[in-house]
Formats: sequence, C-alpha cells, structure tokens
Amino acid sequence: MFRTLDELLEARERGALSAPLALMEMLLVTRDAARLADELGTRAARGARCADLLRLLAENREGCERMVRIAKDDGPLRDVADVRDMFDRCVEVSEEGSVALYSLGNPAILQDATCEIVDALCRWGLLGADRAVLDVGCGTGRLSAALSPEVAGIVGVDVSSRMIDVARRRAANLANAQFTVVDGWALPFADRSFDLVLAVDSMPYIVGLGAKLVDRNFHEASRVLRPGGDFVVLGFSYRDDLAADRGEVAALAARHAFDVRENGVAPFALWNARAFWLARRPS
Repeated sequence: MFRTLDELLEARERGALSAPLALMEMLLVTRDAARLADELGTRAARGARCADLLRLLAENREGCERMVRIAKDDGPLRDVADVRDMFDRCVEVSEEGSVALYSLGNPAILQDATCEIVDALCRWGLLGADRAVLDVGCGTGRLSAALSPEVAGIVGVDVSSRMIDVARRRAANLANAQFTVVDGWALPFADRSFDLVLAVDSMPYIVGLGAKLVDRNFHEASRVLRPGGDFVVLGFSYRDDLAADRGEVAALAARHAFDVRENGVAPFALWNARAFWLARRPS
C-alpha cells in the first residue's frame, strides 16, 4: 500500500506501476488535482523523474478532477444497496472513471486496458465462436462490447441500473450482447448456461461485503457454468494481501467444484490486478 507521493514516484521509477496507475494512486493520496500538479512540479524542479506524470495530468486534467470526485464518494459500503447507489452516482460523474479510476476518464486509456484483458483471455484459450460468456459486474459494458466479436454471445449483469443503461446504449448495435440488472446474490440463469464467467474488478466489492456473499457468488458461478467451463476473476480484493487472496480463492475453488489454473498471476502492464483462473470440474 502506497501512502506518499515519494513512495509512488519510486515505484513508478522501478517499473512497478504504469503511468496512469501511478497518477491515479497519487490523486488518491492528494485528493486534489491542482495540488498534485504543484507537488509534482516541485519534485521535478528538484530532479525527480516525473515529467511523464505531469504531462499525463495536464492532458487529462478534467478527467482527473472527475476521478477525484468519484474517489471522494467514499461512504460506507455496508450492503449491496450501498454499492449499487455508489455506482449509480459514479457513472453520472464519469462513464470511464466509474469502471476504472486508472483510466483518468480517458476513453483511449480505458480501451488499452480493455484490450489487455481481451488479449489475456485469448492467450489462455478462453474465447471462441462457440462460447457463451457471462460478464459479472459488467459496469458500462466496455469489456462485453470488446468481447462480443470473439464469442457466440455475451450477457453482462450489474447491480447498478444506471450502468446497465449505459451498457445497453453503448452496445445497441451488437446483436449478441445483452445486459440485465441483478441483485448481487443470485444469477437469473439456468444451470449450465455459460462456458465462461468473468468478474473484472467486481469481486473486491463482494469481498468487502463479507464471506457469505463471496461464497454465494462462487456458488452461482459454478452453477451457471457448464462442466469444464471457466471462471476468471481479475482482482479478488483490495486488501493488499496476495497470500490471503490466493488462500481464499483456493479454498473457495475446492468448495465449489473448481480446479485452479492460475492463482494470482499478474498478466497486465497497464493495470495491476491479479488474475485468478478457475476451471469447473467436469463431473
């Protein structure tokens, strides 16, 4: 966990963080885009290597200010209704920032991050013209839209009705993409309906609401997957404890008839999420 700008600059210099991710973390520390510009300018004058961050901040100043507004919407998330209401508000501030703060509200950065996810799924052999995909916590549908040409069909679900409205608008011309609102506890689909279930940066909110909801979501993923299907979780929690995440995912996998293929790998350059790939046992 980074607590200061100096720690973040050091992490950026050693290549541990992409420029958008480092800038996002710095904005979370300062909670003020103008202050961050001043702080980086001071450090640059002292010889710090942060010209790329200053340039990125200047190029995305409005988006960064919107991102700070989203970050400040940090009321307690006690239940699914709180999460739903938060995302309903955030998507009104920034469609891009509401699904990925590190996008800085920039559609091009978000598209690059989305392409990284699609490329990883392709490398793992999880896409194909015969595959039915469920995108859990689909947000504004950015990944569902990107995956639609690669699969037979994709369904995106989210607890936020306003995000689903945006997803439907963005995918209006995609015949094989559908979106629906869910309650966060149950998936309104028959057993063995999908070949691939994705949870991209949605599981941390589920984890934050407690073990019962986490267990329920793994149960539902297992139920709607066909035997041999795949469950991919990109980002399990925000607790900054990879060993704990790996242990919990392994335990959940064993309880819900999954085999672990990848347990916390880091496949992305732009985004620092850890990837967990589980395969539904055939029997």
